[in-house]
Amino acid sequence: MSPGKFTVLTHILASKMELIIKGEKFHASRPNLACALDVVSLWGDGPNRAHMGRLCACALGLCVPALKLPKYNMIHADPIAYGGKALDHLLSRGVPAGEIYTHGMNVIVWMADLLPRAEEVEKAEEFLKKKEGEV
Repeated sequence: MSPGKFTVLTHILASKMELIIKGEKFHASRPNLACALDVVSLWGDGPNRAHMGRLCACALGLCVPALKLPKYNMIHADPIAYGGKALDHLLSRGVPAGEIYTHGMNVIVWMADLLPRAEEVEKAEEFLKKKEGEV
């Protein structure tokens, strides 16, 4: 990727995200759900603008391997620190901050939709209890 010629367009499609980078289609990989929860939890706390930019870069780094950003350290579980590194890489390649925010937010929303919800867990538990009763 050459600086200044990097653009990302996102389209959210049910359980996957399609990205168009420099005219080529890429698919975002489903993130590790623990990592997704790290990001979504901080997003839900209403972070300040500086932290929001880092969270957006973090989300892109977690879900879009084609961007070749640094690896997220699951042991440290620090999306803000990792997002700072990812943000620096993106900005140094000429990616406009507005694109990082826009597309990063799309990825964060997508990540939030991937996380299990209480009602889904309850339905699965009911299904399993019925199955156990049949056996």
